[in-house]
Amino acid sequence: MSRGMDERGAVGGEREDFLSSILDTIGVSIIVVKEDCSIVYANRAYGEKFGKTPSEVIGSRCYEIHHNPEKPCHIKFDKYRCAAGACFDTGLRQKDLHVVYTCGDDPRYLGTSAYPLIHADGSVRLVVMTMLDVTSRVNLEQKLVDAVDKYRKLYDGAPDMMYSLNGDAAIMLCNRTMAANLGYEPDEMIGRSLADFLTPESLRWSFDRFQKLKKKGYFEGEMEFLARDGRHLPVFVKSKVICDERQDFLMCDSIARDIREKKEMEEQLLHSEKMRALGRMAGGVAHDFNNILTAITGYAELIADDPATGEAARYNAQQILASVGHAAAINRGLLTFSRRHASEFRPVPLNDVIEERLDFLGRLLGKGIRITTALSVADPVIVADPVQIAQILMNFASNARDAMPEGGEFTIRTEIVLRSDVTTEQAILPEAERYALMTVGDTGNGMDDTTARSIFEPFFTTKEPGTGTGLGLSIVFGIVRQHDGAVTVESEPGKGTVFRVLFPLYTPA
Repeated sequence: MSRGMDERGAVGGEREDFLSSILDTIGVSIIVVKEDCSIVYANRAYGEKFGKTPSEVIGSRCYEIHHNPEKPCHIKFDKYRCAAGACFDTGLRQKDLHVVYTCGDDPRYLGTSAYPLIHADGSVRLVVMTMLDVTSRVNLEQKLVDAVDKYRKLYDGAPDMMYSLNGDAAIMLCNRTMAANLGYEPDEMIGRSLADFLTPESLRWSFDRFQKLKKKGYFEGEMEFLARDGRHLPVFVKSKVICDERQDFLMCDSIARDIREKKEMEEQLLHSEKMRALGRMAGGVAHDFNNILTAITGYAELIADDPATGEAARYNAQQILASVGHAAAINRGLLTFSRRHASEFRPVPLNDVIEERLDFLGRLLGKGIRITTALSVADPVIVADPVQIAQILMNFASNARDAMPEGGEFTIRTEIVLRSDVTTEQAILPEAERYALMTVGDTGNGMDDTTARSIFEPFFTTKEPGTGTGLGLSIVFGIVRQHDGAVTVESEPGKGTVFRVLFPLYTPA
């Protein structure tokens, strides 16, 4: 009997040694703990993880080994979840990411699994814990999260609009730049068709181009987005298809660049070229017309001065001369527009020219219109013909008077601006460090965009037939260009008109 028990004990000891040898060869850290967190078994890998031998950790609390606190983890650390504690509570396997601080300077992350050892009475007496060091994986995942976050910030903060489309041209993703330009939040655009954000003109050919994009793999070209408030936003788009491993269409990524400034520059350049062509044509016509007027004037004077001419004929001749005088005035306007009118250029203080003409401008505008000036303290000096600068003011005043039949305010402001302050519309200018800016405005009827785009063209007028030649503002344009300047207009129906005239500032040699 005694011998049998001894044999069974020997066999049991051998089995424990055998199992312990197996657990020691496993690279995973393993411990067995009681409900009070005291360790009753630890394999070699666990001891090595914490710089101890298995016998040194047996009897210690696991939290003492892992964190060096005097209380269990779930008590010491707020909202901490202990896999072993949960296993004792539920009798079920638990998994958790365990953070330990006693393996060096930096925290280590252990993927922890807790397995209950259930007694015959159904209670959990012991819990087996396996711990695998997943610090590298956690750090890599964090780097990935950081990279994604960084990419998202770069994506959302990019100056260009970016978006991705699926095979149905629905928006899968778009950056905040695109959403903000169109007046939406990104979530409002994702899932909707790109067609919802295109102008009718772009929409007409968008389907065909999208089908070609899917076949060719790329697209470059202009299109117009339609903003929430109805604005048209011209863009230059570059799109590239992304395919799956079978080379089937998966999605396409696109970058859209706002080209409003480019379009405005192109329009300004085209307008400038058109005005130059009109100027050349007007100059040629005016030259030939002047020869004809000279001949008409000569013959009409001969008739009027001839003693033999009857009263009726003399009256008719005088009417011809009066009409020729009116035609000559129009002809002088054409010559001014074409820059063929003789001028005297010299350094002129702009504020002085304005102040000297204020009384005359007041009489021209009439009693119902108040003149307000805000002239710069430093008088801007420009190289100009003062008579022509006065002509600009008179033409502006004349238009303002007609736009304010019930009275209003006529303002003149001057200031010195830097090249960097020059707007896109005024950018076609000779290079200079500083400019004199003269701003002339009224509180009159204003005009729509279509009218504003044409007001500098010769013979364009909104006045009743017979009440204007349509040369006033084209003369202004010609004078300003003759002074190497630029003139722009800003107006809105019912809100008045503002003209801005830029002249290069005079710099003494």
